[in-house]
Amino acid sequence: MARRAAFFFVCCLSYLNSPDFSVTSSRQVLRGPGGVLPNGELRDVYDMEPSTEAREGPLQLFASPIYRRRIRREEDAVRELNEEIAVNFKRLMVRDEKGVEWSKTDYAGGYTSYFSLPALQKWVPPIQTLEQWLKPHIEEFRKEAGLLEEPELFMTDCWANVMGEGTEHCFHQHNRSTISGTYYVQTPRGCSSLLFEDPRLDRTVAKRQRKVIACPAIAGFVVLFESWQRHTVPPNAGEGERISVSFNYHWRYEEPTKLQREA
Repeated sequence: MARRAAFFFVCCLSYLNSPDFSVTSSRQVLRGPGGVLPNGELRDVYDMEPSTEAREGPLQLFASPIYRRRIRREEDAVRELNEEIAVNFKRLMVRDEKGVEWSKTDYAGGYTSYFSLPALQKWVPPIQTLEQWLKPHIEEFRKEAGLLEEPELFMTDCWANVMGEGTEHCFHQHNRSTISGTYYVQTPRGCSSLLFEDPRLDRTVAKRQRKVIACPAIAGFVVLFESWQRHTVPPNAGEGERISVSFNYHWRYEEPTKLQREA
């Protein structure tokens, strides 16, 4: 239970009253039928875990984990890394003219390198260190989310976020990615949390109150989630700048280039 305490879950709940309904307790996996349907269409092959345990009541099915942990336990090393990242981001806010200009209208009151410099892991040393520290977390999340072991997951994008007073990031999701996440560098008191939207909202005809789950921003913590999860950061009301590093991971479907191997 302690190991799972770092996970939030955005779930589809099935309210099933039949005593005959079963929930999987065995890890044996059966292969669903493939082949061709009578109309000529292909039938998908699927994995199916046999149900052996009968239960009643609400059941959490098809849950998508949201992972939140300290990046490392060595506080001095984490503090040093955060200071180095913050210094580099301050330099970008002066030198990245394209990013500064874009942020004036699309990230008002703050700065992001998303539009101008979206691959910081390839050339910013402290971000390269962060990428190495993220590896065990990515692997743990991959297992918890039930994602395939192959092909390899690698960091495709990484960018800076500096949120000033009132800066916000509207609801969005990360397309063309598998795992997305944020690492918190500086989180002043009162700064905005990361909010996740209930994913069932656009998949039901029933009226449902809009629901979000707040994940507090704490310096030294990493948050990971499946990239399709819609999320937002409301206007920052903290006593200072809220600084974070955002990133995406995706499958490596082909032989990596020399640059990718070195990244």
